[in-house]
Amino acid sequence: MLFRGFNFSSRAITTPFKLIVTKKPSYINLSFLYYKKFSSSHEKTNNYQKIEVAQDDLFKSKLPEEFIELQQSLDHANEAFNGLEYEKALKSYKQILNIISQHQEQETEAKANIYLRIGQCLLFINRPAESADYFVASLKIILQLFGKNHIRTAQILALMGNLNFMCNRLEQAFSNFEESRKIYMTLSNIQPSELASILRLMGNVHERLQHYFKALDLYQEAIYYFEQEQTKNILQVYETRKDTAKIFLKLSKFEEAYQQYSNCINLANQYLERDPLALSDLEERCGELSIKTNQHLRAAQHFENASKLTAEKVGDTHMKVTELSLKAANLRQEASSSS
Repeated sequence: MLFRGFNFSSRAITTPFKLIVTKKPSYINLSFLYYKKFSSSHEKTNNYQKIEVAQDDLFKSKLPEEFIELQQSLDHANEAFNGLEYEKALKSYKQILNIISQHQEQETEAKANIYLRIGQCLLFINRPAESADYFVASLKIILQLFGKNHIRTAQILALMGNLNFMCNRLEQAFSNFEESRKIYMTLSNIQPSELASILRLMGNVHERLQHYFKALDLYQEAIYYFEQEQTKNILQVYETRKDTAKIFLKLSKFEEAYQQYSNCINLANQYLERDPLALSDLEERCGELSIKTNQHLRAAQHFENASKLTAEKVGDTHMKVTELSLKAANLRQEASSSS
């Protein structure tokens, strides 16, 4: 059942949260603040969940001819949305929706698009209780126009899942994500990254429920699909590998966690904009995990790398640089003494 676990009169959803947004939100991005970004130019995909909604296609169809005078207003609203001016965009979308609703009873894709954008704006300005009603309104129109097995249905269900996830309604969130995944699996010509994004979200729910092995399976399946288009999905692979490493840590599988973080370092060095402190953090994590697996020389190398990277940002004399260098030196001495 498409609406299972989702309250149509969702005014009761009041859990506050903060959303982080990026320069061009080509996806719908939601979730909690709990991880620092990799660099200023990268999407903070561990600061929110990433749902692939093709925004280039979202307003591909113009408004109906009888509302053609509103098209310029709609274009301006879209520009404000893409420029992260969500309050401004919200006001414009609501004005457009009000005019259309007064003069047209028929439900159209254009109206569904505007409902969806209003819901997004409300989420981005921390008004989740209000956003739910607009997602539901958009979904009802899409179902009328296209039926259940349509990409737009899958996308909106995923948004509903994210909203429930934000409000800690985990069972409902998983139900929404699972419905979305099932629809994606029936569609032809979908991008692997679209399915991968849903799988990662499902993994996040299991991680929150402490179902760690289920979360691992979903993260690893997500990585598989992301890597089918790796050149387009480097950051998603990078972030999902970090998610996987955290699960391995919780299971005390230290070498497996090390391998995931090590892969992240390789991806960052090859493809991502250089961020010395983020790289240093990964090197330090690898060093600590190497100690846990009694790989002292390997640990020393990682701490030395971390020291050099930190020095790039804060200078050679900084206390953190000295601390990392001393740790590396002590580990090398221990390794030499035991050999």
